[in-house]
Amino acid sequence: MGFIRKGNKKARVMKGRENNRDWGGLPDNIVDMISERLPLIDCVSMSRVCNSWCNVLKQSFPNCNKRPRGLPWLVMSKQQENIFRSCYSVLQQGNNNNSKLRKLDLPEAYGKYFWGSFQDWLIAVERIKYGNIMISLLNPFTRVQVNLPQVFQSYHKLVLSGSPSDQTSTIYLLLGEYYGIDIALWFPGSDGWCNCKVENIKDVFFRDSIFFNGYFYLLTEDYNIHLLDAGKARSEIMKQGSSAATITTQIYKLQKPENIPECGFVIRNLVESNGNVLLVCRFFRYLKNFKRTENYDFKVYRLEHQGENMAWKSLDDLGDQVLFMGRNCCASFSTKDLGDEFANCVFFTNQNQGGRGPPIMNEWENSRLRKGSDGRDWGVFSLNSDHKFSYVAKPSRSAKWGPIWLTAPLGWC
Repeated sequence: MGFIRKGNKKARVMKGRENNRDWGGLPDNIVDMISERLPLIDCVSMSRVCNSWCNVLKQSFPNCNKRPRGLPWLVMSKQQENIFRSCYSVLQQGNNNNSKLRKLDLPEAYGKYFWGSFQDWLIAVERIKYGNIMISLLNPFTRVQVNLPQVFQSYHKLVLSGSPSDQTSTIYLLLGEYYGIDIALWFPGSDGWCNCKVENIKDVFFRDSIFFNGYFYLLTEDYNIHLLDAGKARSEIMKQGSSAATITTQIYKLQKPENIPECGFVIRNLVESNGNVLLVCRFFRYLKNFKRTENYDFKVYRLEHQGENMAWKSLDDLGDQVLFMGRNCCASFSTKDLGDEFANCVFFTNQNQGGRGPPIMNEWENSRLRKGSDGRDWGVFSLNSDHKFSYVAKPSRSAKWGPIWLTAPLGWC
């Protein structure tokens, strides 16, 4: 169907006679039947035709049992000194950037950096004294905020076992930024973050992590996987009753995925997609005397269980899934929601990368680290054609720091 625009409701001129159509008077059940055959992104455009369609569609937007339905938006970086945060839609067609830009009124986020997201929640960080940071979860649509204990700024990612709105059972995990700093765990009811060492492993470095089916999946530098049982880890920390603990993980040693180049460097991200754990490798090369990097390729692998072992299997087809990759905010959506034209695509933004060192430099850290890939490393990569192309239109991309993907509820889109 494509995108339906606001504007003239006169349908067409037939046989020299103007025929006015009252689209707003179309029966509600007909509007509902049409919307059932459209991707969500087209339903959002359809809801803008008139007030009556908007009211019908807001009532009929489907709900998902496991997570809120919505569409991916970008929340721009370097806005910590503003109470209004700019958001941008990469899915809406057309060349009018103004229709793709929205503002979030977030006075409670003033002075805070956005570090990532969890569904429709933003992960915000505020610098406090002596190298410590305060992490909070903020839902910009419900205005609910969950504050976590302060912690020293030596971590590069926060992973959640569930929604922040569940303030009884959700477990929060921090990944250490350097070798020798493993992970930290916190859950409601505990006094503060517990620094955890993995038993019988020395100086492990985890590149990324996701939570899936009761386990934290931890990806090492060598593409191995550690499985951390969230429930057992919580019980062990409560049993040891201190700010430091030793935890046990199930270790799976995997062969290095195929077609990983030896030169340049790789950003590795885990993402849950349609019930599978995927590894997305993003390849960079150096340009202009190593002063700038360029993202030139992507490879996607699925984690497969083979008896008591695991293996990475290369994927050339994502099925009906579309991936959105960013710093601390990777997500997967269905083409049933976004449209078939986005099938087998990876949307990506610029990410700061430290080569074989810390995978992501945090925006609030030392200014000498505030260099990295620039606005040219935004776009969409098609696995079908191994071709990278730009968004239909782009916001200002002068900031070196990448924006955050956020799942915005349909009523806001």
